[in-house]
Amino acid sequence: MNIKVEEKNNRKKEAQKIRELVLSEQGSSFLLMNVNNQVLSQNEIVAFPYLVMRLENPTKETLTLQLDFYEEGQSYADAAKLTIAFDILPCTDVTVPINLDYLNSQTLFPPRTTGRLRMMVSGKPLDKDKVKAVFLRSRPFYQERMIKLKNIYLSYEADAIIHQPETLIDELGQWKYKDWPEKIFNRVTLNTLLRKKRKEAEDKKETDKSQFRFALGKKGMKTGWFHVEKQHGKWWLVDPEGFRFISCGIDCINPGTDTRIDAMEPYMIETLKRIGIDPNEKKVDFQVNNLKCAFGEEDWWLAWATIVKNYFQKWGINTIGNWSSLDFIKWADLPYVIPLDSLVKGGFPQTEQTIFRDFPDVFAKEYEVKSAIYAQGLEPFKDDPNMIGYFMRNEPEWGFVYNLNIAEEMLATSLPSASKQEFIKAMEEKYQTIEVFNQAWNLSLHHFTDLSKVIKNATQLSESAYEDLCEFSRMMITKYVEIPAKACRQVDAKHMNLGMRYSYVASELMLSGSEYFDVFSINCYQETPIDKIEEIAKIIDKPVMIGEFHFGAIDKGLTATGIKGVLNQQERGIAYQYYMETASTHSHFVGAHFFQLSDQSCLGRFDGENYQIGFLDCCLQEYHEMTDYVRITNERLPAIHEGKQVPIMKRAKGIPPIFC
Repeated sequence: MNIKVEEKNNRKKEAQKIRELVLSEQGSSFLLMNVNNQVLSQNEIVAFPYLVMRLENPTKETLTLQLDFYEEGQSYADAAKLTIAFDILPCTDVTVPINLDYLNSQTLFPPRTTGRLRMMVSGKPLDKDKVKAVFLRSRPFYQERMIKLKNIYLSYEADAIIHQPETLIDELGQWKYKDWPEKIFNRVTLNTLLRKKRKEAEDKKETDKSQFRFALGKKGMKTGWFHVEKQHGKWWLVDPEGFRFISCGIDCINPGTDTRIDAMEPYMIETLKRIGIDPNEKKVDFQVNNLKCAFGEEDWWLAWATIVKNYFQKWGINTIGNWSSLDFIKWADLPYVIPLDSLVKGGFPQTEQTIFRDFPDVFAKEYEVKSAIYAQGLEPFKDDPNMIGYFMRNEPEWGFVYNLNIAEEMLATSLPSASKQEFIKAMEEKYQTIEVFNQAWNLSLHHFTDLSKVIKNATQLSESAYEDLCEFSRMMITKYVEIPAKACRQVDAKHMNLGMRYSYVASELMLSGSEYFDVFSINCYQETPIDKIEEIAKIIDKPVMIGEFHFGAIDKGLTATGIKGVLNQQERGIAYQYYMETASTHSHFVGAHFFQLSDQSCLGRFDGENYQIGFLDCCLQEYHEMTDYVRITNERLPAIHEGKQVPIMKRAKGIPPIFC
């Protein structure tokens, strides 16, 4: 389907006839623009800042679509140079603007627009004047679906419109167009159930700490602090009393999940009126509102904390994971980890000039100064024996590109940086004369300072260029870790540095600087993390912790599975068991934390994720078909890690995931 171009009201626009596009189980692809066939000129791509589409999703699930951008010389059979993916809700008709500035790949997660869920940009930078074609694609799913493409045009304006809205959620925060056996249909029933759960929790005797961790005897050193030990070739976490254990955690232990009102207000305006929330507020939290209705303004938080800690004991959860309530951490008296970057004003140390996305100018004095300020965030925690350790940050955006070479991206921009000056100095020291350098790099520069000008795709110039840029990238990433890690160690020498929680190891270069970690951490959304742990263990001898993983389904609750999808709630339990037990067979595995405690908002959290990935729904009801597996699994992990038990190898029935 090609876009036509005609001048109208200072924009390029054409109203299309509604096209119902059938999306096959394998995913479907539709050509939107073809520059080479003169349907669209390069000048028009460059001139207009927005590509706008009006889309209706008549299906019962959230739908992930993506725009694939191909550059000149690329075959359509190959992966696109750059992709912009986004989600839209079921039963909605929305106009979605795509900012074509995102083609520079500097923005990973664009801000939300009205009616749209999350958006993500993947791939390497693409010049607008090099665009050859644009495809609209759907991702695979376990059944056929449909999308109605109503309009597509280039525009000077970021049109974002919700058409013919209707109420999509009930007063409890549940999706209106889905029923399941345990769904609660009224406030009275929910209040009764919540009060019953609190009473059960208060009446239950708390398990002692060593049992809570499913520890394997006192075979480690008693140091008074959490630490790691390698025994008989296997890494272990060891608690302050010397008990070995595997960390079984859950992230985001907080009451509720916020829903942004501004992005989705037409879909919930009637619901907001019913529960007495001003539509002009920035956000609403339905789980918190449910708790307040059941326990009152003064008592709701303690009721929530009591219920949740009882759930932890029932499930065998021994670690409070990332982004959890500091009040709950203090109240619960359980082992915990913290995301240091989220607890410090300004976050992970950043510099005014960045190299690529959020990668800072690591050779700048500014980076060192800000690292010292960042490390001060450990002050309130440095004497707490309950803290296992701290993650330095979560999923750096620069790490989302496979085979990314940071030094190559540095040369691809004319922006000055201390890192670029250091690179020029290094090249001059290595090659001595510009003639020798030019011969090695296959260039014709007049002076080494010419490296400050734009040089794109520099790794492709020659083998020497590739090797030099890899070596300098390794130096840059090492500095990226080393400077703030040393600053943290000066403030807090007692707790473990748990690493960066990389989204994945997109390049071996990302292991640079790992000598400054006590534990190497990654987030791994796969059926099992065993291959990823092994990939790291082959290169560095460090214990490995999984910072995030999950499995979601759409048989209950929400309309999107999250990053890893399975058929139903029981299959989520089977998937959890397979993931944790296979991981525990690896000598370097020391724990994993599930993302997250409660389902996300039906209408999307702050960035638009709306995944059914919780242990609990918005009414604080557990998905018992899943959690029945969790306790059994967590109890078995230390024995599996020690080799005294074998893992249960039953695999879950997976489905293609719904996520962006």
